[in-house]
Amino acid sequence: MEHTGTRKYNLVTIIGDIDIILSPIPLCKSKIFIEVKNKLPFYTKKELYKFFNYLREFNISIIPIVIARKIYQKPKEVLLEYRGKYIEINKILVSHEYAELSKQYNSLIANITRVIPDRLIQPDIIKKFSVLKTMNKGLNFSKLDYFEDKPEEKIL
Repeated sequence: MEHTGTRKYNLVTIIGDIDIILSPIPLCKSKIFIEVKNKLPFYTKKELYKFFNYLREFNISIIPIVIARKIYQKPKEVLLEYRGKYIEINKILVSHEYAELSKQYNSLIANITRVIPDRLIQPDIIKKFSVLKTMNKGLNFSKLDYFEDKPEEKIL
């Protein structure tokens, strides 16, 4: 994992909430940027576009990853279209009893990275994470227009 102890990464001030930044494969020019949604509702296209817009701040190739309990079908399709990946975990990553500790850690120590000890992560989730090791080709989001959540067009 990259060492990111402030709200800056590669001399870029991070505006949004990016939970984890990884180097996927040695000598790979892309970086993996992960958004962890640790909440009950489904992950929506609007949230995905917000995440994508944060990624526009970086002039590097990025592999966008979303980790959430449940993700709607359209965000899954859009993630794959933009060389990303999604991981559905069907449960919360940090149990409620550790939520306040996680929140304090994020706000006081490392605003960008969330570090979760391996022993707290269930084996089935670790197995799902292994797919990230195969990813190496990202996309430069800074070259793209802003993402907007437009209403679906009705077919008459």
